[in-house]
Amino acid sequence: MPSASKTNILFISHEDSLTGAPILLLNLLDCIQDIPQLQVRILIKNLRGKLYPEFQKRGITNFLNDFRPVRYHFNSSYFSKIPRFIEKKIRHFKIQNALNHSEWIFLNTITLGDLLKTFRLKPHHKILSYIHELQWARENFTNKEDSYCQIHNSHHILVPSQAVKFYLENDFKVPPSRIVLFPYYIPPIHKAERPIKSNPGIFTVGMMGSFDGRKGADLIPKLLINLFKHYPEAPIRFLWKGVQQDSPLLLEIKDELQKLGLIEKIEFLNPSPDISDFYQELDVFLSLSREDPYPLVVLEAAQFGIPGICFENSGGAQEFIENCGSIIPFLDLDALSKEIYRYFTDKGLLREKGGQAYEKWKRLHGDKNRIKSLFITLMEELHKS
Repeated sequence: MPSASKTNILFISHEDSLTGAPILLLNLLDCIQDIPQLQVRILIKNLRGKLYPEFQKRGITNFLNDFRPVRYHFNSSYFSKIPRFIEKKIRHFKIQNALNHSEWIFLNTITLGDLLKTFRLKPHHKILSYIHELQWARENFTNKEDSYCQIHNSHHILVPSQAVKFYLENDFKVPPSRIVLFPYYIPPIHKAERPIKSNPGIFTVGMMGSFDGRKGADLIPKLLINLFKHYPEAPIRFLWKGVQQDSPLLLEIKDELQKLGLIEKIEFLNPSPDISDFYQELDVFLSLSREDPYPLVVLEAAQFGIPGICFENSGGAQEFIENCGSIIPFLDLDALSKEIYRYFTDKGLLREKGGQAYEKWKRLHGDKNRIKSLFITLMEELHKS
């Protein structure tokens, strides 16, 4: 990369929530923060979560839309809200100024095509998109016009898995030459020592993520019915972390589990930034997702030596879990129940697959310098183009 002057990059995150894409962008920024030729600025499209201070630690950070709760006094008038309108105009000015002074624009997720139409781009701008989504997310979090605008204006598109690559080639007709497989960096989550599990005699199956149909949350009652019908005495419990306790789907599922007499077999945990204690309770990690491009949580579990289980044809998870976990025929809950029980009874298999998962995480996703080197190579290629 040329060293005479710095290259200005504006990284744009769709939001600052405790979810996969913003966390992965923070991890990438940690990898490249000491590259002397780079000048990093950050834009958060929608401010609604808890990670804004973390982005500020990594570069000058602005935001576009503020969705945090705002309370007005009962006698607030229209005019009392004008300052927020002025603040937004000032933010627009700052963002356009940041764009004007940036050579590269890094769009993190497929949901940012509308920004390319909102702000004025210059001929010198080179656009990189890091796409973490498949069809369901594209259809639910953006629209066809904006996603096409983003994809077809991107000079290069980074993807974490072959599943996303095939999706872009088939649905967006993106030439393979514009798609770059770029691995996630998953930093180690350190603890002074691994504590004894709170229930060492109980085999624990962990799940994590948004509680919805795409993640397979609705499959829980059927899975528990199947598992405990075949193995009623097995000391197996389930944990799902990342659940809002007022979720309508959660309340519905809890009601079903209560009627089935299975409510004590699973615990639903709130989302929180502290995840190490959760992983240290687990024996296996289960992804019930119908569609998941390349789940961060499977990689995090692997660094704790926890093997993963996922469905076939559900996205990129099987690309990692292959040879270090188990891949189950799509939505086959009977086969899934048997595989969970197999891990429960075969401690040698559990250790073997867990060790393989750890080594694969370490090789593909745990080397910060490797990710940094890949990013530098990518930047050099862009300079040549």
